[in-house]
Amino acid sequence: MIMIKIKLFSGFLCFLSLSCFSQVGINTNNPEAALDINGNLKVRTMGAVSIGSVNNARLVLDNSTKEVKMIQSSTGNPFSMNYTTYRLRNVNLDYVQDYDTKISATDYTVVVVGSAFDRALRITGNIGYSPMNIYAFQSNGTWHITADYKDAGTYGNSNGNWSINCLIISNNILKTLPLISINMNGSENGSVGSPPAGL
Repeated sequence: MIMIKIKLFSGFLCFLSLSCFSQVGINTNNPEAALDINGNLKVRTMGAVSIGSVNNARLVLDNSTKEVKMIQSSTGNPFSMNYTTYRLRNVNLDYVQDYDTKISATDYTVVVVGSAFDRALRITGNIGYSPMNIYAFQSNGTWHITADYKDAGTYGNSNGNWSINCLIISNNILKTLPLISINMNGSENGSVGSPPAGL
């Protein structure tokens, strides 16, 4: 009985002493956060995270502050980077003027990383070749896709099918850098004086 009382009392004192500190440091005498670990952290088991109505989240390291932050997704998707393919069938010949992905431009950045078109092309302009023009752009708060072979059409004017591969990146892990505008002075070569500000 005395042993149990001593253990309970020492546990209570330990709890009181921990609650007195606003910051705790491990391998550091000068903690700069509520918990400041100078070294590696190993988590052996981590189950699903639930924050209110959010069922999934991810931990990321902010390299500038060295803080570990929790990124949560209202959709329940815990991944910072996602990959998908849009198969746009029966488009107008080879032309997609504006396809709305409905992906929030506030929350995500969409990058077209590959594409394929399933019809042979015929040149309709005077340039003798048909460069592909395909990219993602923002409009009315969402990401849109445009795809076209300039000055080209399909044989028999048949409607084709695009496969457009996109990388969808959470803006929580992106840093937007300032615009870089360079006058190339008619040259095919150029160089910037220094890397983009903020890198």
